[in-house]
Amino acid sequence: MFVIPTDIHGQMLKPNIYNIIETKPKKPNRIAKLTIPPNVQFPIHKKPSNQNYVVRPLHHPPCIEKILQKMKNQINEDSDSEAN
Repeated sequence: MFVIPTDIHGQMLKPNIYNIIETKPKKPNRIAKLTIPPNVQFPIHKKPSNQNYVVRPLHHPPCIEKILQKMKNQINEDSDSEAN
C-alpha cells in the first residue's frame, strides 16, 4: 500500500528537489538533480552563494550512488514498518 505524506492540515506534501554537487578532491565535481520524498532525510550543506546543495561530510565525501542507495533503504524500511 502506498501512503501519500500529508501535513497536519491534510495538504499533500510535495517532494523535495535538490541540486546535488558531489565534491571530491582531485576529481571533477558531479551534479545531479534528485527528487526526494518529503519524509526522507540526508545530509546537506547549503552554499551561501546560490541555491545548490553540497553533499560533503567532513572526512569521506559520499558518492551520489551511496546517497541514493541509503535513501532507497530508508524508504523501504519506512514502508516495511508501516506494513507491520
